[in-house]
Amino acid sequence: MEVYLASVWVHLVAVMLWLGGMLFLTVVLVPVLRGVDSRLRAHLVDAAGVRFRTVGWICLGLLVLTGAVNVVYRGYSLRSPLLAAKLVLVGVILVLSFLHDFVVGPRATEAMKMGREEGERLRRVSSAIGRVNMVLGLVVVALGVMLVRGY
Repeated sequence: MEVYLASVWVHLVAVMLWLGGMLFLTVVLVPVLRGVDSRLRAHLVDAAGVRFRTVGWICLGLLVLTGAVNVVYRGYSLRSPLLAAKLVLVGVILVLSFLHDFVVGPRATEAMKMGREEGERLRRVSSAIGRVNMVLGLVVVALGVMLVRGY
């Protein structure tokens, strides 16, 4: 029982940090930086993004690990439609996070720092991927609550 409670606690803290960080970046940091010079903004968003990328991937790893422990402990069937939906969305989140953090985001930042035209387009794509990921994360939390409540 103690392992399960510790796993749930780590799972909740990791999801709060991951989703909370994305919400902070989207709702607080990026709007504040809109009035800043585009090259400086690119530098600041890049610095915050690189730091958050490390924290985010640690959280995602912990979420996958503790999620597996929680599923086994609770005895959920992999045939459960809610669990299946949650697992599919987690897979999509992992793919989108990889694309955002290691492909599109770095290209956008580099192009913005260099003042290239494609920078703004890539920034919008990166931003859209991040927002979709955030919404999917919120949906996964809702599915998790539904699973625990027995829906």
